[in-house]
Formats: sequence, C-alpha cells, structure tokens
Amino acid sequence: MNDYKQIEELLNTIKAAYLNGVNIDSEMVYGNLIKMGITIYNSSRIDDNFQKWVNNFQYMANIRVFVSDESSYFCHFSNDNSIVPDISKIIKMYIAIDDNHIYEAANRIFGFMAQNNIKHSSKIASEVRFDDIVIRVMNKNDAQKIQEFITSDSYIMSGMMKSNPFAFKCGPIAYGWDANISYNMTVASYVADYINKMAKSNQLNDVSYKSFVEYLVMIYNKVFVERKNIKQYIADMKIKDEDIYCLADYEGVTKILISALSTDKHLSDFYQLYDTISSVRYLTTERKLQESLSKENRVLRNEKLIKLQSTWDELYEKMLKKYGSKETSLKILHFMKENNINYFTRQFEVRDFVVNNGIDATTLRKLIINSERIVKMREILFQAVNDTYQKDGTKKVLDALLDAVNNGNYLNFTDDFGSRHLLTTLFTPEEFYEIAFCELLAAQYDSKVIPYGDEDLFREYIRLYKFKQFEKTYKNK
Repeated sequence: MNDYKQIEELLNTIKAAYLNGVNIDSEMVYGNLIKMGITIYNSSRIDDNFQKWVNNFQYMANIRVFVSDESSYFCHFSNDNSIVPDISKIIKMYIAIDDNHIYEAANRIFGFMAQNNIKHSSKIASEVRFDDIVIRVMNKNDAQKIQEFITSDSYIMSGMMKSNPFAFKCGPIAYGWDANISYNMTVASYVADYINKMAKSNQLNDVSYKSFVEYLVMIYNKVFVERKNIKQYIADMKIKDEDIYCLADYEGVTKILISALSTDKHLSDFYQLYDTISSVRYLTTERKLQESLSKENRVLRNEKLIKLQSTWDELYEKMLKKYGSKETSLKILHFMKENNINYFTRQFEVRDFVVNNGIDATTLRKLIINSERIVKMREILFQAVNDTYQKDGTKKVLDALLDAVNNGNYLNFTDDFGSRHLLTTLFTPEEFYEIAFCELLAAQYDSKVIPYGDEDLFREYIRLYKFKQFEKTYKNK
C-alpha cells in the first residue's frame, strides 16, 4: 500500500469514527496514526526490553541508557551531555521495527552510534508503533551515517515495518523536523481539525487525500503567508497560551508536511527545507503574531499582572513555608501541565486566588518569574554556576548543585569571586531546585518537558546555562 492509499485509509477511519459519534480530537487521531502499518508477532508491548538495554550499554562509552520516573513510557538513549543542542537543528529519524527484531536492532543501531561517537538524544517507546524508535541527531552527516548503517544491515531491514506516510522517507526510514513541538502530534491535530471542519460544512462525503492537501495549503497560505486568521488557527489547533511562541515551529512543520504529501517527494527536498527552516526559523511569525494582537489587550493584561503580583508573592511564600521549595515547584509544574487546581491548597486561599482571577499556566509562569526574589536569586545562582563552570567544567557544576540540594554542602562551588559566600548566605538547600526550575520557566520551557528529578533538572539547567553563554558569545562576534 503506497502513502496515498494509507493516508486515505486513515482519513476514512477517522471519518467513520465521527459518524459513529466518537469525539474527534488530536489525541484520538494520534492513537490511530502511530499504529498505521505496524506488524505484531508476539506482543504489542516491547518495554520488557528496557532493563536489558540499560544493562547492555551501562559500560559502553559514548552512550547513556536510562528510564526516568517522569517519562517511564520511553527508554532513553543519549550521547549529548557534552554539547548544547540548538533545537532548531535537530533532525528526527523514525525507525519502525516489529517486536521480533527490535531488541537486537536497537543493540546494533545504538552500538554503532556509540562506537562512532554520534551525538544524539533518542528514545524507544513501550509498544510497537510506526515510530517505536526515534533518533534525534544534530546534523545531516550523522543522519546519513545512521541511514547507511541501517539500510546495509539485513537483520535490521528484515524487521522494518511501514513508516509514516505523512513524512519524507528514505527506504523505510521516515524523517522529520519539529523543534519545540511534535511532528506527528501536529499531523494528528491537522487531521482532527480537517475532519471536524468537513463535518461542520456537510462535506464528509468529500473527505480525501486531495481535499486534505488542499486544506493544508489553504491553512499555510492564510496563516503563514498572508498572516491572517492567526487567532483562529491557535484556537483550531488548540495551542495553549504558553505554547504560542512555537508558532514559528508550526509554520516549519506545516511547510514540511505539505511537501511530504507530494507524490514525487525525495529526501533531498526534505534537506533543502531543513536548511531553510533551521537557519531562518521563521521568526517573523512570532513578530507578526504580536503585531496582530491588540495593543490595548496587551496593556490590560500587563496591568492585571501588576495588580496580581504582590498578592501572588505573599501566597507563594506561604506555600513555600507549608510545603518547602521543591514540593511547591512540583505542584506548580503539575498545575501547568494539567490545569488541575487541586494541586493548590485551599489554605491561605491560594486555590481561590487562582480560580477567581482566571490564572492559567501562562499567567502563573509570568507571576513566578517576575517575583523580585526569584529574579535576584536566579542572577546569584547563574553567576555561581558560571564561576564554577569556567574554572572546573560541567561535572563540577552538576556535583555542586546535587551536593547543595541533597546534603546542604556548598563547597563544590568556587568562591574565587565570592559567589559561594552569597549562596551560603541567601540559599537554603531546597532553593537550588526551586531557582533552577524557575530559570527553565523563564526560558519558556514547555511544562511537559521540564524534568522532575534533581539530577535531570540540574542537567537541563546546565544545558540552558551553556546555551545562553553560547548565544552571548555568538552575538558579541
């Protein structure tokens, strides 16, 4: 079955579901999308391999394999601790392998990548799907090396299933780019919106591959070329306020998707688009969005924030005293992810404050990072990390942060410029976690990807620090 027929089959499946009274949203479509073309011999579950992979690679250089409590659905494979990735440069390779072959195939693929010291951040899902292995590499050369290795290995190729028909492909390997968003979830959102709009206009009988492409082209031209209907697009795609800054990524993904649906698509076309998108990043999208928003509304929002800030600061300090810095940070993170007010206590009227003032994730993020105390302590910690990193490097910084939060020992921070003294004077051990968490919020990290655990959070904080230093150096050139 070619891509054209596979896509038509999915569209007809979603249409039939709609006609049978099923609510069509991105999650529902995504669940069907990732199961397209899969083959299952024994079991759809493949997570019984996770610990085996952890054991297999634990002593191998250039690779770290782990399963985290926060994302236990995936087994993670990584060789990126020594670099600061520019997320706009990442190429995704989707490898679809059946349950009979995935254990040994993963050993071979990630063993090859470790032996060649290829920088990557990858993962394997808990169940068979058309993207059960996702490899994220930083450049075309590494992607080419992996592609050549996979396609020349007869064992791996014998286990390959059909790949994503909505993506560019080279043989059985699908390719994507999505920066801060998800390529496949964006595809699912478009399919859901398309079917719902066709139903609303009584055109379900006209659902087809051709009609879907026309819908995408219309969306792209209206929103990203003419810069019209941006607010409606945000509503239709159910983009949260905290994710509006990702509109540039939606533009890039949409452009790639339209091109990938061409009947004569080639991988060279993907790389041509990748070169353009990853260099320019379509940053004009965000600026145009801001121009399209009412200046009056922006002023009103700012005035509201100013009025709310002092009250929030008082309530936040009460939460810190009741729960401590780390537990308070985790409650905030869960609220931002799930919009569940039950994470906030009724005591001190915190929950009432959130409900009565319509506090959403975006507003809460602003209230937290605009706190005078948070701003001051972010600067102090950042300087201490900088002083220690410049003297002793990444490992020493990570050790310093972990020793401080777990043992109350600040001696791993250098005091050459007095920063350790400031930490000792102003920071409690738990506040290291809190301030690192707030730094990621200030950097507009998606709440879904902010780690929970101390080590994972601090690793991400250090990566952010290094990226900021890279940006500073680059701008000064």
